[in-house]
Amino acid sequence: MMPDFLTRWGMRRLLETNLVHRIPPPLSLPPSLPPSPPFLPLCVLAIIVGSKAAVDCDVFKVPKDVEVQRSSFMEYVESLKKLPIAMNTADANDQHYELPPEFFFPIMGDRLKYSCCIFKPSTHLDDINTAEVRTGVSSYLLTSCLQIDSLRQVEERAELVDGLDILELGCGWGSLSLYMAERFPKSRITSVSNSNGQRQHIEARAKERGLKNLTVITCDMNNFEAPEGKRFDRICSIEMFEHMKNYDTLMGKCVKWLKPGGKMFIHIFVHKHLAYNFETEGDDNWMGKYFFTGEVWLRRMDRNMKTIRPILSKVYGEENVTLWTARWRGFFLACSELFNYNRGNEWYVSHYLFEKPSNM
Repeated sequence: MMPDFLTRWGMRRLLETNLVHRIPPPLSLPPSLPPSPPFLPLCVLAIIVGSKAAVDCDVFKVPKDVEVQRSSFMEYVESLKKLPIAMNTADANDQHYELPPEFFFPIMGDRLKYSCCIFKPSTHLDDINTAEVRTGVSSYLLTSCLQIDSLRQVEERAELVDGLDILELGCGWGSLSLYMAERFPKSRITSVSNSNGQRQHIEARAKERGLKNLTVITCDMNNFEAPEGKRFDRICSIEMFEHMKNYDTLMGKCVKWLKPGGKMFIHIFVHKHLAYNFETEGDDNWMGKYFFTGEVWLRRMDRNMKTIRPILSKVYGEENVTLWTARWRGFFLACSELFNYNRGNEWYVSHYLFEKPSNM
């Protein structure tokens, strides 16, 4: 495997290359930048094109011509309306979500929050590791504290209170759904996941905690409909909408599922200027290909390989452990580099709160 410092450098160069690729025509990829050779691994490809891409990115910025920007954006919006709500949903399960929770516990902590967490401005990554040495509190527990802070922020920004009917779309391993069920015992939580394994895990954790106000549904977002006669005061979605395609159709469904005056909270990955599809084609789109789709996750994986390796062997086969170790480490490295690019001012997450008019 490549040394991490070289992998990180390569990823930053590829991010720059991707920015050049995403610029709307006519200011698109300069012809002097070579196409991606299908046989080259990630870092070798990055080394070849990196220096050129870095120079090109200084020249080929988002066009200042507002008509070019607007035309390209509207073409993209119209193209999404011709697609299904979600694509490659079966692949997502095979590649990512059907791994057992035992794989994720050592990496993500007890709550299995598979999404961004809040770090206070004064918090340094090494603080999590040094705190373990200084206080004896495990990084496992410290990671869970970061997750709780993030869940509390969702509670505040989604304006959650007890007694509501709440729908979570794309609930993952249930970090938010279980939190809401515990926090608001008079609320009724309905959660949707495309993974049977995730549903079984959430149901088991709810049973352990004696939670009877949580219902989990396994369903593809293309096919999901709210239970007959059921409407919701809140809809929450954490890091699912970036994987959707036909927002027009999906948002139309969400309006139907909300009660008059109901609200929908969306937490979504964004780029500061560009809108583009999450792609799986091409050998340099390895993250999209192998993970449909943090630094803390990476460090925790490295520290817990004795626990993780047997799980990888069981899921992927002993002969593929090294390959999938590299892919998972690469995924976590990519998460870290993506959100750290341009000091966090290029790709980040945005929060949106929509409200259905009370007269609808």
